Amino acid sequence: MTELLHMPVIKRGAIMPDACPAGGGYATIPVGGAIEVENAIIPGAHSADICCSMFATFFPANHPVGEMMDHLQKITHFGAGGRPRGQQWNSAVMDEPVWDNPFLAGLRSRAQDFLGTQGDGNHFAYIGRIQFSDAQRAAIEAAGYTELAEWIVRRDGLFNVLVTHHGSRGLGADLYKRGQKAARTWCDENAKGIPDSAAWLPYDSPEGRAYWEALQYVSRWTRENHALIHDAFLRRTGQRALVQIGNEHNFVWKRGASFLHGKGATPAWKDDRGRPLLGLIPLNMAREALIVLGGTNDDYFAVCPHRVGRNL
Repeated sequence: MTELLHMPVIKRGAIMPDACPAGGGYATIPVGGAIEVENAIIPGAHSADICCSMFATFFPANHPVGEMMDHLQKITHFGAGGRPRGQQWNSAVMDEPVWDNPFLAGLRSRAQDFLGTQGDGNHFAYIGRIQFSDAQRAAIEAAGYTELAEWIVRRDGLFNVLVTHHGSRGLGADLYKRGQKAARTWCDENAKGIPDSAAWLPYDSPEGRAYWEALQYVSRWTRENHALIHDAFLRRTGQRALVQIGNEHNFVWKRGASFLHGKGATPAWKDDRGRPLLGLIPLNMAREALIVLGGTNDDYFAVCPHRVGRNL
């Protein structure tokens, strides 16, 4: 992080309590790192797993968890690669007019292949139960989440919850490679001596704007991928979603005039309605997941740990 902060476009940096190295290259942002960047996007600071994120669906608690896990395994796909032809999923997100963006051109089939898949590594799908206390319900209601608070009252605080963790799969990996190549070219021409991990694209350049728009599409694609997996599970088990929430932890967010880059850092600020964001933080792949209200701590750019480590 100290090496990364020497880069001229970076204003500030923060490291989360769960930080760990993401590689040995000079100025490589650690997992659990966040940087505030001026008028620039650094592909290496979100890395290949763009928009790696959490998504949770609350639904009625009336089936054994083991039985539901069996159903979940039937509808999703873990491991490398996408869905085979003839078993691919469709969605309106595939029909958005984005494929003439130079960073997305030719990637529509890749997006189609990976729709409805989870991936491998530390990506997971988890089913658990949650019991909200009266005090927790009151805190959620005071924060402005009236729908969830009302369902807590109706359900006596008890829900099953499906949680998925994955990113943008092969689509995001290909976008990252293209963004990294463009950033390397721009820095070679305009900012000599910048390491690959910190190469950037100015936001006010044509390449920077196109890359930013591509990132926004990948964010929508990834959220839809989570939602499709959840919807398929609910249909198979005859359940319905009561409330759904989600958040990214490998992404770039425009915050005022700055671009906040997070690598393994979960947003913990207020949304457009002034509500503290509901965050999802798994303790690791095997233990409980936490639901938290964002504290908007400026010392850490209002982000917090993501904790989606492996089974350690």
